[in-house]
Parts: sequence; structure tokens; C-alpha cells
Amino acid sequence: MLLCIPTRTAEGLDARVDAHFGRAHHFTFIDPVDEKIDSYENSARDSGGGGRAVTELLGRAVDAVVCREVGAGAHRRLHDAGIAIYRSGAAKTVSDVLAAFTAGKLQELTASEVSSHSRSHQAEGQAHVGQGQGLGRGHGRGTGQGRCCGRGEGHHHRHRNVVGKSQG
Repeated sequence: MLLCIPTRTAEGLDARVDAHFGRAHHFTFIDPVDEKIDSYENSARDSGGGGRAVTELLGRAVDAVVCREVGAGAHRRLHDAGIAIYRSGAAKTVSDVLAAFTAGKLQELTASEVSSHSRSHQAEGQAHVGQGQGLGRGHGRGTGQGRCCGRGEGHHHRHRNVVGKSQG
């Protein structure tokens, strides 16, 4: 069996568990039987998060992911690929995760828990792009004065004039 644990560093058993699957700095892989360990940098961290990270994991024969939080899209893709998803709970390091896993203390992360995960981001003001929750803050000053698209004050996108200079 091969576990994947999102971590902040590549420090083996001492690596600290990262808070979120798709935005983790590294993924640490460990076999709970022989404790063989390997890590690599999460190249999807700044470009797509969880969905791209799942794509990278699919080629590594991962049996389970152990994390604190995971987005709905990544959860669905992991589940569809037959990869179990466990909540890391209070585990702070890879060593803690390994001990909890081998003792049977980790619980599977269900789809309903993932939904509450998304709501917690919204409550913190961290809406996910493309979810249409209308959490824009509207702090722009609207300098267009109704001239560019007829939208008037509060207009917040940029246009380019013929010479390529940005206009409000």
C-alpha cells in the first residue's frame, strides 16, 4: 500500500502535514509496511491546485491520500480513481500520520465533509474560482464614468486602447 501525504517540506517522517491537498508544497509517499519514503514537489501548487495534483498522482500507484482538507473536484477525481481519502486529523507530521494510519485511527473523508470544506472557505472569504457564490467584494472605484461599456460607476475591468496602454 502507498500513502500520499501533502506536506510543507520534504523532510521524510519529520515533514509537517500541509493544511490543503492541492496547495501543498510537497507530497510525501510512504509505504506503511516497510516505511519506504519518498517526496516530490507539488508542481500543481500554483497552477490549478487539487485537480492537477490528482493527475500527477495517478501515475504513482497511490492507494490512499491522507490530508486535512481537499476540494470537491480533487475529492471526486481521487474517489473515481479508486484512491481512498483519509482525514489526517490532529497529526502534525508524516510520522504522526503513519502511526494513526497503522493504528486504524484515521477516518475516511466523505463527499459531505468536502462540501462543508468548501463552505468553510467561503465563510473565510476564500471563494473558489468558478463556483459562482457571488463573494466579490466590489472595492473598485469605478473610474469609467459610464463611457466604456455603459456600465457606469463601479465598472471593474480593463480595456486596452489602440496603442496598448491600459485604461480604467
